[in-house]
Amino acid sequence: MKLVKKERYGAKIKRQHDKPMTPCDRLLQSEHLSQETKEQLKSQRASLNPFKLQQQLEQKLRQLHYSLRSTRPTDSLNFASNAVTLNTTSVS
Repeated sequence: MKLVKKERYGAKIKRQHDKPMTPCDRLLQSEHLSQETKEQLKSQRASLNPFKLQQQLEQKLRQLHYSLRSTRPTDSLNFASNAVTLNTTSVS
């Protein structure tokens, strides 16, 4: 929700918000886009399936999670602490 206006009454502040809209809806209401671009956005939004998008996103996140888990060394915390002690001893 976008803040439309704020009014102060003594110590209280009254805020008035616009109705909730998606970023795509806000773009479609904008005066700065051409009619052709708005039509492209409308057709693209109509072709999207939110449930399929969510499934694809979850699948990619799972793949990323597994790839990060498999490439991380098991003793990475020990290695980092050893690196810090080596740097402090070499500086002295």
